[in-house]
Amino acid sequence: MEKQRPEQPQAFSDADWDQTPESVKTVVMSLLERVEKLESEVARLSAENALLKEQVKTNSQNSSQPPSQDPPKGFKAKEPKSKGRKRGGQPGHEGHGFKFYAPEDCERIEDYYPEFCEACGAALSGKDPAPYQIQQVELPPIQPVVVEHRFHQLSCPCCEALTRGWDETILNQSVYGERLSAVVGLLSGMGRQSHTQVQRLLSKIFKVELSTGSISRLRTELSEALKPSVEEAGVYG
Repeated sequence: MEKQRPEQPQAFSDADWDQTPESVKTVVMSLLERVEKLESEVARLSAENALLKEQVKTNSQNSSQPPSQDPPKGFKAKEPKSKGRKRGGQPGHEGHGFKFYAPEDCERIEDYYPEFCEACGAALSGKDPAPYQIQQVELPPIQPVVVEHRFHQLSCPCCEALTRGWDETILNQSVYGERLSAVVGLLSGMGRQSHTQVQRLLSKIFKVELSTGSISRLRTELSEALKPSVEEAGVYG
């Protein structure tokens, strides 16, 4: 089946149109069709806008609308106060939108390139110096850091006495680290979570299993450790 040739637009002369490549003719006709559709849509929206303005002005005095549907007496739509500034963010104002992370802080960067022109279907190549960016932020999977200390016991080859390796610093420390203790204190204090709630949060979020008794002991240890600082702050307060 022979491909239908694009019709000549009125803005082109016969000579210019005959010298135009067929691929360019296709693109031109496609653009003209899109312009025609957009103009039709603008005309429709303009008509709707005019109708809505008329409806806003309608009341029981100038139409068959019942008085019960009139706006309250003395009511007047508020008009935005103009202070010589346009609406929205002002020049120099720091926005509060999404903060993009630096490329070196991204786990990976994925680039997407179009393969073909959506207008004429021609193959595309090259690079975009300012691509549209979207960053997806996710929390990393949390796995507790567990350090196992093994104190071995060896037999003396001379007298056969048994001697075990020891580290007093490790033996005298709590089995729960400082960050874990701080999280328990944060959830219990500022978070106002009960022992059971703290236990569930630690299990679900941090994969750490603590008994309510251990949580209670950690809270007591934190309170004792912070007591001198609290008393000192009270003096200045």
